[in-house]
Amino acid sequence: MSSHKPIANTVVLDNTHVQASESRFQRLYNSNTTDIANVEIGSNSTNVVSTTLLPPGASFNLELPSHTYYLSLNTTVATVYRTPISGGD
Repeated sequence: MSSHKPIANTVVLDNTHVQASESRFQRLYNSNTTDIANVEIGSNSTNVVSTTLLPPGASFNLELPSHTYYLSLNTTVATVYRTPISGGD
C-alpha cells in the first residue's frame, strides 16, 4: 500500500504559473494521446528553474524542493492534470 494519497482536488495545469502550496508532492498526468507536455518548475511565479517532459498518456509523482514552488506548462498540450498528494511534507 502506498503512503501517497490525494490531499486536494485534481486541477488542470496550464500556462499560468500556479504555486503548489498544498504539498510539495504532486501527481501529474498527461491525458493527451499524441503530444508530450513540457512541465515547468519555478522557484517563484516568473523564474523557471527546471523543466520535465511528460509523454502522452503518462503520469508520475513529482517531488518539488518546497511547497512554495510553482508549476506550469510550456506546450500546446492543455490536458495535463495536477493532484497534490501527501508524503510527509
